[in-house]
Amino acid sequence: MLISIRHRLRIDFATASQRVLLHLLMTPQSGSTQQVVDWSLDLSAESRRVPIADGFGNQALFVSLSDLDKPLEITISGRIRTLSGNGVLGWQKAEPVPWLFHRVTPTTRVPASIWGKFRGEASRREDQLGAMHGLMARIHEMLGARSESEAGQSQSQSQTDGESTQTQSQDEVEFIPDQALEYARTFVGSARALGIPARFVSGYYLAEDDENVDSNTHAWAEAYIEGLGWIGFDSRLDMCPTDRHVRMAVGFDAETAAPIRAHPAVGIDDLPVETVEILVAEEADR
Repeated sequence: MLISIRHRLRIDFATASQRVLLHLLMTPQSGSTQQVVDWSLDLSAESRRVPIADGFGNQALFVSLSDLDKPLEITISGRIRTLSGNGVLGWQKAEPVPWLFHRVTPTTRVPASIWGKFRGEASRREDQLGAMHGLMARIHEMLGARSESEAGQSQSQSQTDGESTQTQSQDEVEFIPDQALEYARTFVGSARALGIPARFVSGYYLAEDDENVDSNTHAWAEAYIEGLGWIGFDSRLDMCPTDRHVRMAVGFDAETAAPIRAHPAVGIDDLPVETVEILVAEEADR
């Protein structure tokens, strides 16, 4: 499948810093599940750029900016030819050793009530793949039920207060939807607790017409299974990544795989990033 992406963002640094170094993970790489046809990253202000390969194997870009007198716009666009591999990526020599991703971070600590039932399977090499599929389904079910419960409570409270249940304008788009972040980090933390290396993945997803999700930025997880290599698991959609997923970057968690970070450090929730336009669409593959 040939997927075209155009994503335009605006950052107003008025409340952050007049001199800033951006760490951008917004450049996809070719691999076993996708081939980059063309890609561009444009900035609305003059800058110094230094591309590097980071410790996770991502193509990172450091951008130095100063004297910003107006909001910065970042536009990324291009085409990716994706391949259907049932979520199996294997392992590339340029990547860090899988055992690096045993590391637990503060945002990937998960209660044993979610992953505890898979201890036995995960301890047996021949059953690890089945355990990860079971874990994906369990997270999808548990977090889905919690979301429905919270949505019902929110609607009930809003009706009681006589307020509208709409809390966000239709033209506001989160950089990566909160639900996708939650599902991905829960899988990552659970897999690590079971002794299986796992990493957080940021990217894009092209939704099918009958799906109850939008074509948008997305997040999922990958686990390392002995004999197979890295395999993707999308607990939000309860499936392994398909040719509708576009990988951008990986990391220990949402913060280390974040598409945009700023130095001096600005918290991931404090960086004033606004999506101006996003288009993820299928293009005729000729």
